[in-house]
Amino acid sequence: HELSHALLHHKGYERDIELLKLERDAWDHAKIRVAPHYDIVIDDTTIQNNLDTYRDWLHARSTCPECQVNGIQTKQQLYTCVSCHHLWRVNEARICALRRYSLSPTK
Repeated sequence: HELSHALLHHKGYERDIELLKLERDAWDHAKIRVAPHYDIVIDDTTIQNNLDTYRDWLHARSTCPECQVNGIQTKQQLYTCVSCHHLWRVNEARICALRRYSLSPTK
């Protein structure tokens, strides 16, 4: 999987949802192209379990700290709530604990 990131020239991403696509593409490439070359089988359960960690990460980042509705990413590390219009910033949080910092005054 990590080799697939390199072979696919994955360098970075602007929006958090793009990371999920990069991960999915790397797993697909690993399963279809890389694993057979090394006589390895990557099962779908392993792939989905790993992708679930990124789905959970994305869900947590996009959850409004004010009303708990999922918001949308407007800029890198910035989100806005589609329900209450609250704004928040998130940290990188791929290898550390997620932090959400409110930018809107609370009610």
